[in-house]
Amino acid sequence: MMVKEVFAYRLKAARKARGYSMEQLAVKVGISKQMISKYEKGKSLPGSALLIKFSEILGVPPGYFFEEPLVVPKEIKFRKKSKLPKREQEKILYFMTQHLEKYLQIEHILGMDSRFQSPLKEGEMQLFEELKPENAERLAEIVRKNWQIGTDPIANVIYLLEEFRIKVIEIENGQKDDTRFDGLASMIRNDVAVIVTKKFAHNERKRFTLLHELAHLLIDRHAKNVFDHNDEEAFCNRFAGAMLLPADAVMEYFGKNPRTIFFEELAFVQEKYGISIPAIMYRLKDLGIISENRFKNFFKVLNGNKNLKKIINRERFPGKEVSGRFEALVFKALSQDLITPGKAAELLGTDLEKIRDKMLM
Repeated sequence: MMVKEVFAYRLKAARKARGYSMEQLAVKVGISKQMISKYEKGKSLPGSALLIKFSEILGVPPGYFFEEPLVVPKEIKFRKKSKLPKREQEKILYFMTQHLEKYLQIEHILGMDSRFQSPLKEGEMQLFEELKPENAERLAEIVRKNWQIGTDPIANVIYLLEEFRIKVIEIENGQKDDTRFDGLASMIRNDVAVIVTKKFAHNERKRFTLLHELAHLLIDRHAKNVFDHNDEEAFCNRFAGAMLLPADAVMEYFGKNPRTIFFEELAFVQEKYGISIPAIMYRLKDLGIISENRFKNFFKVLNGNKNLKKIINRERFPGKEVSGRFEALVFKALSQDLITPGKAAELLGTDLEKIRDKMLM
């Protein structure tokens, strides 16, 4: 790419990652919308004073505007039926690509392999020939076995995913209960796996979303067929539920035969396995421990009683799902003198003083 082309892409990417329209950026910088358009079309380059203004307003270092992109948003797509407006989708995509570039950069500096390690072995890909519920259940068993989790609760889903080279990127979100976006997964260049999730989300919902997105990653990586959207979503939900609460654990706590289920049992399992009570009810229905009628009646009663719904949907899992690997890698590189404190501050999007403060600890 020519210098003007690189700058054009970088300016557009930084603007969209901030969620600004051309007009909004023009007002903040103090130039015309037409001039912004000219820059983003690669027809001109700004002077140094304007470049610094762009840098300050968009929260990127001046050098960012002239670095060849490692990842471009066109490699990533929102799934059909997304509830988010286009601008918000673009904001997430461009934020994701910015952060993913930093992630790949620091792994390269440390000499680490960024390629995704699939949990599936030869001969296990046949599970994606058809997205049947029993295949989702079996897939969860295989992933747990190959990742050596057994049937124990997953203490931290993000740590688990990152251990197997899946980049987890958290986006800032103002409203915890905003359900228009929960997660996004994509394979980049067919060897880099990334999952985007909300930083602030209901704990159990976040864990479920991360594993739901893992299923999408595995489908993208291994499936040869293009599946119906609803079938794929149902498959991913079943997989996520089975990953959080394996069938053997369900049988251990609830038995194999249909029976009455008490709230105290559900709350205990929720707290231990980090899966919401509604998701546990899906597991009980899917495994035949409660009938379809009882399952439907549960949600009918729940949706008709706000106080009960608040009690049922309360967070009970004591663990916290927060990604810390990227920051840890930056400080590892800094401690080995592979990067400067200034570079560490740039990668982490913070100021030099905060980096120095941590170095003194």
